[in-house]
Amino acid sequence: MSGAQIVFVARRAASNLRELLWMHMLTSGTVAMTLFIFGAFMLLEINLQGLLKGWGDQIQINAYLERGLSAGEADSLLNRVREFPEVARARHITQEQAWREFRAALGAQAGVLEGLPPDVLPSSFEIAVKPAFRDAPLVERLAQRLEQERGLRWSNTRGIGSTA
Repeated sequence: MSGAQIVFVARRAASNLRELLWMHMLTSGTVAMTLFIFGAFMLLEINLQGLLKGWGDQIQINAYLERGLSAGEADSLLNRVREFPEVARARHITQEQAWREFRAALGAQAGVLEGLPPDVLPSSFEIAVKPAFRDAPLVERLAQRLEQERGLRWSNTRGIGSTA
């Protein structure tokens, strides 16, 4: 390509840019907006996947202990529960721990608890379920097995995580 041809091409390109400036701006804006919308949907999809995975990882059962259960009986029961194949981990929450965690969760509104005795909340087990057993029927079977354990209290309403 000779120098005259390069000059001609450069002048022609500059002329087209001046004459069709709005067309170029509209095209560039459309491409930019399309890429922005695509990126926003990709970001939304990634965040929703993370949120749903996080919810799935938080499947747990709260089993409340009968009042008057000794510390030794509670430890023995906790060890039996930990041996269940569906249980990833289990921890014992004493009445005092439950009260402290409840007050901390209320934060600035903890004053509404004034006048309530600290032993109003029962001791409980917080039982996390292994990922392979997180389907509703499997969790329900685990809840039924826990219901058979002596020392655990259950309410009349049957529901995963709503045992009392």
